Amino acid sequence: MKQPKAAALTALAAVLLFLWACGGGSGGATVSSTGSSDTGTLSLGLVDAPGGAYQAVYVTIEEAQVCRVTGACDMDNPEDCACQWETVATPQATYNLLELVNGVMATLGSKELVAGTYNQMRLLLYDYPDDSLNLFDDPHDHPQYLIDEGGTVHAMKVPSGYQTGIKLVHPFEIVEGLTTELLLDFDVADSVVKAGNSGKYLLKPTIKIIDTYYREVVSGVVTMAEGEGDYLERATVSAWHVDSEGNWTMAMRTATDPEGGYTLYLDSGRDEGAETQTYKIVATADAYAPGCQIVEVQTDETVADTDFALSSADLVTVSGTITGTIPEVEGSYPSVAPVVQVSFSRLIDDCVLTPKDYPVGTASVRVQADEDSEDVTYDNSDGSFSYAYSIQVPVAEYTITATSEELQAPEPIYLDVDESIADVDFEF
Repeated sequence: MKQPKAAALTALAAVLLFLWACGGGSGGATVSSTGSSDTGTLSLGLVDAPGGAYQAVYVTIEEAQVCRVTGACDMDNPEDCACQWETVATPQATYNLLELVNGVMATLGSKELVAGTYNQMRLLLYDYPDDSLNLFDDPHDHPQYLIDEGGTVHAMKVPSGYQTGIKLVHPFEIVEGLTTELLLDFDVADSVVKAGNSGKYLLKPTIKIIDTYYREVVSGVVTMAEGEGDYLERATVSAWHVDSEGNWTMAMRTATDPEGGYTLYLDSGRDEGAETQTYKIVATADAYAPGCQIVEVQTDETVADTDFALSSADLVTVSGTITGTIPEVEGSYPSVAPVVQVSFSRLIDDCVLTPKDYPVGTASVRVQADEDSEDVTYDNSDGSFSYAYSIQVPVAEYTITATSEELQAPEPIYLDVDESIADVDFEF
């Protein structure tokens, strides 16, 4: 098995700059040495969008598969297209996702494929860790697990629906004689789910596919406002853009390095034919008020020195209960409990745009029921659930939302979080 140690990690910045320098056409295709008239090459890498107060988050990947469209297909609904699956990489390796941030990637593999349209990808997790060592120089006890801030190891249970593969719907082209580079962005913040306040963790993978031909780059440094030169390591920096429905949505995020540095490779948000794209760049860190800047980015442009100095802030605990009932599916209730995400968004003075302003997310917590948890319950005989959650956020005015893929969201709650503990309940 491969051991994804430092030798297996490469600098994403150098990789992307090289690929972009050689690139041509769309779909992430660059010049390749295949020399074939009917095949091209697919290259897969792994990066992480950071999140959570963890020292390490380990996942073990068995293989990656892609599906080539084999007949007439409506690409507006690619999930329904007829296609043929093919394995393109078999790393069978354990990766610490928190190492794969701010310009670092792991190579999953590459393969020569028949030229044509591919509409889906499937990532299979492995049941056994590899024989590498974790950050404590200990063997991996679990294939999927995390190490919290106190150094405690927590196995992450994978819902049964994901054991057969994580399906990613993302059409792309394999072009004759060229190489297509795709990165799998494994989002820790959205993938690691707490089972209430029980100390149990679940892994419900959230992965976005990034095409490396996008050329917008934003970089900078995050420091403490109270101490000149004091860098903030592991701060989260995210880029937000306006989606097709006029809402601000996150395009990319990363974590700062020990010197507070960050680099964002922006892969979405540009309207077709537009020369520039407007982004809100937001920096957040535990016990600090967020910072925000508005940047205009052109194709092929690198916007450097987008720096932040964050001020310390008082933290308030917000907790509550989420209740509801999940609908029946074909006469029965789902065997797996729904995941609910509680998100805290705020307007930031330095990032107010007119005429249409939206708050941007600065904190969130995801919860799901587990049979070993007492404060999060789900009854699959009637679809009812009750979840407890708790999170610390800086004192501020927030728009608080609760969302779930399976359920219609309740109305947002607007709350001025002061210095006392706040209770916020939601009912689906």
